[in-house]
Amino acid sequence: MNSPSLIRHPSTSQAMRVRCRTVAIALVALALVIGTADCLAGVNAGRDGRANADEQHRRLAPVLPPQARPFGYSLDEMARLIAPFNISDRSAPPPNSPFQILFEGGPMPSFDVKRGTYLYVPLLYNDNSAPILGHFPANAENRQKALRYWYSQNEFGVTTMEIIVDGKTTSLGAGYVSGVSFTSPLDDGATQYLTAAAFIAPLALGVHTVEIHFKATGDALREPPFNEFFLDGIYEFSIVYSVTVH
Repeated sequence: MNSPSLIRHPSTSQAMRVRCRTVAIALVALALVIGTADCLAGVNAGRDGRANADEQHRRLAPVLPPQARPFGYSLDEMARLIAPFNISDRSAPPPNSPFQILFEGGPMPSFDVKRGTYLYVPLLYNDNSAPILGHFPANAENRQKALRYWYSQNEFGVTTMEIIVDGKTTSLGAGYVSGVSFTSPLDDGATQYLTAAAFIAPLALGVHTVEIHFKATGDALREPPFNEFFLDGIYEFSIVYSVTVH
């Protein structure tokens, strides 16, 4: 059978393998690198100022709080903008935006970016295209119902959402979960879409690692047809990206 939409890789037409404890399965996870913004927006800094800013970013955990709006974009707005592109085979150009978008590929995905580039890192998405995992909310923008579905052990049962940048771990809470609704169905037939993602501030010059770690253990993973892919009812994966800042 075809992989359910929950575990179909949104950035390519070919599914990739992930660790789900004892089995390798297809997953829905990607990283989008977005940017071409100065890390000190609005400041006409010289080389010394940029170097100081780089050092500051090196010392601080760079994952931005969920309410951050780089370039005026919220996480919810990015979710809506990127959703049609994510669920597609990505043969068409990415959506028009002020960001540069790069997506995951290969055993060790790597990106070369300019200094001042922001990163937008989704962990995964889930939508209400068939087959539907659990009781997907009829309105993904209903915050209470969306989060109940996301975290309830009776449903998806998400337990871990982490981004690790150069060894610094940031646990993502409910603020990083976005739900959007579409009047016209997406290409996979979905009208409701949930994703977890975060913005990362510009990194210092050099080579960095960005790792995403996700785990869900909900009862819905044990229901057909998902139990064919999650044999122990656990959906867990980690992906490490290499980001070189020039």
